[in-house]
Amino acid sequence: MAQLPVIGYGLAALAFLILTLLLLTSWQGRLHGALLASATGMSALWGLGLAFSVWPNPEVALLQIFAVETLRNGAWLLFLGAVFADGLGGSTGHRVLMYGGPLLALAMFVGGTAVFVADPAGPLSPASGQVLILGSLALSLSGLILIEQIYRNARSAQRAALKYLCVGLAGLFAYDLVLYSQAVLFAGIDPVFWSVRGIVAALCVPLIAIA
Repeated sequence: MAQLPVIGYGLAALAFLILTLLLLTSWQGRLHGALLASATGMSALWGLGLAFSVWPNPEVALLQIFAVETLRNGAWLLFLGAVFADGLGGSTGHRVLMYGGPLLALAMFVGGTAVFVADPAGPLSPASGQVLILGSLALSLSGLILIEQIYRNARSAQRAALKYLCVGLAGLFAYDLVLYSQAVLFAGIDPVFWSVRGIVAALCVPLIAIA
């Protein structure tokens, strides 16, 4: 059981790395391709970072988890915002959806880092832990909202291509939403949910690859 997180997140890192290499070899210079490769590459680093997040110094591990969680979510939200922008009008509501997620991730990274560094009680204080939990919960919810809007606003011809992408990414964000919602309710992350999370992420990769 102790090795399950290492194996799960290691598998996720390997799956996302393979997908990133496939995307780079077939990239045709389009912005969406670059953003998708960036998101899958960041997800590979996320899996690798969490697989090796058990350090002798737990404060280093928590800072590492905070960084890779925020950067991975921010990369996916940036990609989803670009996909959402295709074929949609420039209304205020659309602009909020396009830019709100990435800006939230950036604000969380900057503000969260400041809290971790400036907190006199250190990175392991309840305040620092709440930054990770509440921030990640907000980013997960933003991702699900974007995915729902992308599929809802897509034309009929586009939905066949977007279906697998939306299902794969919805799996990633929905699992995180459950994980962090439970952490808010019970004041702590469930170790079982955390342990199998890497395996769930790895299973979502084939759906993203098909898309």
